[in-house]
Amino acid sequence: MKAKEVTDKRQPLVARVHELKRLIEQEERRLQNLDSQSGQQEAKLQRLSSDSHKVYLWLLENQDKFEKEVFGPPIVTCSVTDSRYADAVESLLQRNDLSAFTVQTRNDFRTMQKMAIKEMGLHDITLKTSSAPLSAMRSPVTDEEIRRLGFDGWAKDFITGPEPVIASLCSENRLHQTPVSLRDISDEAYNKLENAEASPISSWVSGKHSYQVTRRREYNAKSTRVRQVRPAQAWTSQPVDASLKQQHREAIQTYNREMSEIREELNSEKEKAQEIGNALQRLNDEMVGDFARLTLAYD
Repeated sequence: MKAKEVTDKRQPLVARVHELKRLIEQEERRLQNLDSQSGQQEAKLQRLSSDSHKVYLWLLENQDKFEKEVFGPPIVTCSVTDSRYADAVESLLQRNDLSAFTVQTRNDFRTMQKMAIKEMGLHDITLKTSSAPLSAMRSPVTDEEIRRLGFDGWAKDFITGPEPVIASLCSENRLHQTPVSLRDISDEAYNKLENAEASPISSWVSGKHSYQVTRRREYNAKSTRVRQVRPAQAWTSQPVDASLKQQHREAIQTYNREMSEIREELNSEKEKAQEIGNALQRLNDEMVGDFARLTLAYD
């Protein structure tokens, strides 16, 4: 009975050692990945939304559970074609846009929702369904017309990634209807955009500012909101915060300390098992000796 107790005590300790090895390997991979572009973007997702990051890691291993491909957040699946336009493009997006998952069917939406919320118990998750193709996202005027106004192109022209993801961003944030320019447009172009009663363009980014024109025909009124464009945070080449690397290193140290403690305990239990084994062997030897003496006496 004593030997069984020792064995039963060792089993969960051995299982924990295997789990700690897996966790250490995982942290070492993440630490190494921080030196790659994809790893840096994944780290930015983790800072933006730890819940979304957990779901993203799960998604990488479970695409087979869906009818069609489910796409991770734009912060990891998309990038800007030219870093000079990162500020302008990001100024048109919200936090949830950057961390949203894009599904292509209703069933996949329900599967993701059930897994993230009910099974994993996470709540900071944004799911979007991409139903219209990117080719259906028509710009309101021709590329030539916006270039005559001093723009470099539409916001969607400066972002690359899976088409369903970009189509979803266009559908909700009008990237295909918002022209951008690295320089300020002329006063003439500005007045033309702002004063046109039925202008097909109601928002644009030029220089360091974004503009949103609201027109109310019933009151023959309009208002223009001007905002400062902030430096991009998602699609930049800035190195990852050193504190994030330190977090991974500290996690590895913590796991290694726990593993050392468990191994010491396992060695102690091993010695106990050996002592029990030796005691059983001595008892067995004594029983054999006693049996031999009884046999001789009987003979």
